Amino acid sequence: HLFRRPGRSGWRYDALGSRDNTAERALRPANVGQLGVAWRYPTAAPVTGTPAVVDGAVYAGDYAGNVYSVNEATGRLNWEVNVGNSVTASILVTDNTLIFGDDTGNVWGLNADTGATTWELPAPANTDVGPYVSVFGSATMIGNNVAIGFTTNEENVPGLTTYLGNGSVALLNPDSGHVIWQTYAIPAAAYAAGWRGAGIWSTPTYDQAPHTIYVGTGNYYQAGTGADPGVEDAVMAFDSRTGALLWANELVKGDIWNGNIVPGPNNPDADLGDSPKIFTLRGGETAVGIGSKDGFYFVMDAATGRPINGPNGLQLEAGGPLGGLFATGAVDQRDGI
Repeated sequence: HLFRRPGRSGWRYDALGSRDNTAERALRPANVGQLGVAWRYPTAAPVTGTPAVVDGAVYAGDYAGNVYSVNEATGRLNWEVNVGNSVTASILVTDNTLIFGDDTGNVWGLNADTGATTWELPAPANTDVGPYVSVFGSATMIGNNVAIGFTTNEENVPGLTTYLGNGSVALLNPDSGHVIWQTYAIPAAAYAAGWRGAGIWSTPTYDQAPHTIYVGTGNYYQAGTGADPGVEDAVMAFDSRTGALLWANELVKGDIWNGNIVPGPNNPDADLGDSPKIFTLRGGETAVGIGSKDGFYFVMDAATGRPINGPNGLQLEAGGPLGGLFATGAVDQRDGI
């Protein structure tokens, strides 16, 4: 029950991205080896998101677009619905509503008891960045609202020569799906100059006290003219109330990659597929940490984006298109780990 929170459950346990359930008391090093399979429910396609467990139900989606509610105690199906497109991330459950996106950019709100559609935010809300809009990360509670990131799947289309992608993060009303604000990663002037990409593949993080949302971005699909706008393979911080950009720290510079390019030292495909994690350093400074697909871990000041562990981070792993620090890390603030 590592992800249990009565009435509310989501990927990474909390909005700070800790992935650490401090309320867990049953599991210990001495007994974890005794864990076994209590039940198994077969799904029609792979499930790649962490299931959410709320009020006795387990919720998950699969690659075939099925969303499941399964009884936590028995493993029996409560209900199953199909939304038509792959669901690859974890489902956020809040106020009896399941909130998630699919791989064609739709965002859904389903009734937790029945699976009926409460609301749908269709992908055409984002057609100004092309037909390949996708949601691969999970939603995050931002006070009473929800933040979710958008990318495009263009870079995975071999032979494509025209790219339109521009990553974005949106704040939604979880009761209606209404978009309160949506901010794009690449500024309008740079987008007009031909810069494309900087998708937000992962899950946003939120620190309530400074009203700040943090996201990680991916590589550019193509370079434009003029100066690099500084938002690919970057951590970006936004004011949660307005969507205004507070700062951006581009961690891997000049990373241009798409399906026509073989990844290499000059084009590493070094997305920040990880989610930011917020923690407090020994001296009291609030920091943001994040890993990249080329194997580096970066720590920066949460208020300014100033590098703390050096401008180039710390290499922990060999990199690769799906390698390095892809979606890893947790924070135990109590024990300083």
